Amino acid sequence: MSSLAETYDSMRAVGRSPDRSVTITLGGRGGVDVELADDATGRHDEAGLARQVAAAARVTLAAFRQQQRAAIDEALGQ
Repeated sequence: MSSLAETYDSMRAVGRSPDRSVTITLGGRGGVDVELADDATGRHDEAGLARQVAAAARVTLAAFRQQQRAAIDEALGQ
């Protein structure tokens, strides 16, 4: 299982909002980085930016879960 733990530690998932104004990176140790495009706050009001953040978070989480499943499958030899 230490191999699985090492794989988890090295995982990185990146997701972007539909308009690419928000990029979220999720690391295997739980670190989260949120980057806003230079013009994101000028393009969006509070609700619009919240929608973009939520969309980017959904994409990032889906990518991370896919990596988790692949790592578990590999560890189990599937």
